[in-house]
Amino acid sequence: MKAPHGSLFFVFVSFLVMQPVHIICARASDPMARLPQDTITAQDFSYESYVDLSKDRSNLVDLIAEIGALDSDAHSHFRVFNQYIEAGNSIALKDSILEILAYAEFVIEKQSNKISPEQLDKINDSLDILAFQVDSGDLAVNRSCSGVDKFDKTSCFLPPLCCKGPRGHRGHRGHTGVTGATGPTGATGATGETGATGETGPTGSTGATGAGATGATGPTGPGGGATGPTGPTGATGATGPTGPTGAQGIQGVPGNTGATGNTGVTGATGPTGATGVTGATGLTGPTGSIGVTGPTGATGSTGATGADGSTVTGQNVGAGTGLIFRDKTGIFINFKSLIQGTFFTITNNTSDITLDVNGTNLNIPNTLVARDNTGSFAAEDISMNDGIHSGNLIFMTEPSTSTAGNVIKGTQRFIHDFGTNNTFVGIDAGNFTLTGTNNSGFGGNALTAVTSGSGNTAIGYNTLPALTTGDNNTVVGDAMLVNTTGSDNTAIGANTLNANTVSFNTAVGSSALTANTTGANNTAVGYQSLFANTTGINNTSVGFNALMSNILGSSNVAVGYNALLNNNNFGNVAVGDSALAANTIGSSNVAVGPSALITNIDGFFNIAIGDSAYLII
Repeated sequence: MKAPHGSLFFVFVSFLVMQPVHIICARASDPMARLPQDTITAQDFSYESYVDLSKDRSNLVDLIAEIGALDSDAHSHFRVFNQYIEAGNSIALKDSILEILAYAEFVIEKQSNKISPEQLDKINDSLDILAFQVDSGDLAVNRSCSGVDKFDKTSCFLPPLCCKGPRGHRGHRGHTGVTGATGPTGATGATGETGATGETGPTGSTGATGAGATGATGPTGPGGGATGPTGPTGATGATGPTGPTGAQGIQGVPGNTGATGNTGVTGATGPTGATGVTGATGLTGPTGSIGVTGPTGATGSTGATGADGSTVTGQNVGAGTGLIFRDKTGIFINFKSLIQGTFFTITNNTSDITLDVNGTNLNIPNTLVARDNTGSFAAEDISMNDGIHSGNLIFMTEPSTSTAGNVIKGTQRFIHDFGTNNTFVGIDAGNFTLTGTNNSGFGGNALTAVTSGSGNTAIGYNTLPALTTGDNNTVVGDAMLVNTTGSDNTAIGANTLNANTVSFNTAVGSSALTANTTGANNTAVGYQSLFANTTGINNTSVGFNALMSNILGSSNVAVGYNALLNNNNFGNVAVGDSALAANTIGSSNVAVGPSALITNIDGFFNIAIGDSAYLII
């Protein structure tokens, strides 16, 4: 285990950064405008020691602003300089500007990995040009000091340094000092070798001597490993389905119908006699004249009374139930009347009677069914024991509503597609009030509580039964029982993500991530992988019982049977059968190979590669 150490360059830069910034606070209008009590004489003041910061002289202000955007220190020289410029100042002490340029070079070196090579060269070239302009006096304040007796000393940003003499020319960037040797583990690191002094620029300042950083003291090993947590009690299995109803007993054989008696023989009809020959009609004689009407004769006697017909009778001919002869009263023969029924119409015509049945192919209450010319008819409800269908079963309502377009079993919904692009198959799968779209639920109670959630797929009994507003979850098996708002989860296998309430978890395998509640961004593949995890985040486990005991540890990677089996800390990587299997509170370890670091319990920052590599006693 190696302790981190700093380079001589870092020590030099730290020394440079800690130096104060000296900026004169003269206003653009007149740097001599105010004469406070604490002043210096004109003979101590030289305008060649001050730099004109105006943008028409150089790009100094813009370049410092550009480099300052890369500086993460909110209290650095750049912040002081920018506040000074924002206050309206346009003149600064030459030495202060050179120190600002040196600090800018330090920031560029520190942040060079965030800048393209072309941009890095461009900024360094600009720094070199500005340093030359400041050193050569090209940016000096162009004003004579003659006649000036006093100068405003307290208007400086750091008054005690206002009268500092001029600084020598800025030296060329020296080579980076040699890195000091690493101190031994645990003990105080030895002082690093003094970095080689960069080439001395003309009249440049002497570089600071680098010092090696003190090595970090190794952590004290904790006591024996803690007892692993007791695994949660397995979920109670679902109640088995009710057995089918017993078959109906065999029906008794119906009795035979009695034989019909023989019809009597009809007697033969006698032959009709031949018609005699009609004689020829004689000629009509001429009409005689009409004679005189004779007198009316006397009334003859009344003839004898004819028979009263009492001997005439009537009867129904043939057998059947539609007998219309009723009886005879005196000379009157009486017949039964035909009465029109609910589904039967009688029409009396001049010469006959019309009998008609009230049948229709339309869905009209209290009428008989009559097929149309295609053999079809409409009806509200049809009750039957069994039905045999050879064509299509067509639902005219699409999509389903709460009252139409559904397949109902008893009183419970069974198949429907209520909403937009939704499909539900199973007792109480989905519901008739949801607003979510693109959901698929197959199995009893699948997505039964969904409201606005969309893009979810649930396959299996009791999958995602509590989900309301979560989106884009995929669940196969009796899983994700309490998730209501979590989104973008994948659970495949019985009891996977059963307690989950958050998003972005993937569990594949029976009981994988079964106890997870608020841990996010976890991936578990394999039986009981990440079994006990509740709040740990950013874990990846692949294999039987991988990271099984982890409860709140985060950012671990376990690949292999029992890898990181007892872990409950963060930042460990284990690849191989039982790699880091005993680790409980150790962190930032890397073990690659079967049983690698298998006995490590609480060690930190270990790396072991190979079969049973680096066993810790």
